[in-house]
Amino acid sequence: KPSSSMIPPGAALAFAATESGGGERPPTESSDDGDDATPKEPLALPQAAEGSDLKSVQMGEKFSFEGLGPIVIMEDGTTRYISNWDKMNDREKALAWKRIGPRNEERRKKLLAEMAAQQEAEEKAKNEES
Repeated sequence: KPSSSMIPPGAALAFAATESGGGERPPTESSDDGDDATPKEPLALPQAAEGSDLKSVQMGEKFSFEGLGPIVIMEDGTTRYISNWDKMNDREKALAWKRIGPRNEERRKKLLAEMAAQQEAEEKAKNEES
């Protein structure tokens, strides 16, 4: 069973959008005339196949990734899932939760400490320049 320091299997993620966007523009259809000054139509995503079990999500709606298993925090701060989680038996899953939770917490604390030290060094360098 997961500890409180782990992301529980039923954890939900929420996504929000801002009006300003603040990122790269979506890819657009290219025009054959080579005129990059004219606005282009954004590329559309393909439609889901008929009878697909894909879930439609609205802005602000929450959903969970419970079936993917625990999120593993790597030493460099990247995250991943266990690729064979769906093939593991209950005993293996319980053992994975038991090991991953404390390791994730240890890695998270180390990464936060490194980030704080880096920010402190940057502020110190900035203050020395002034």
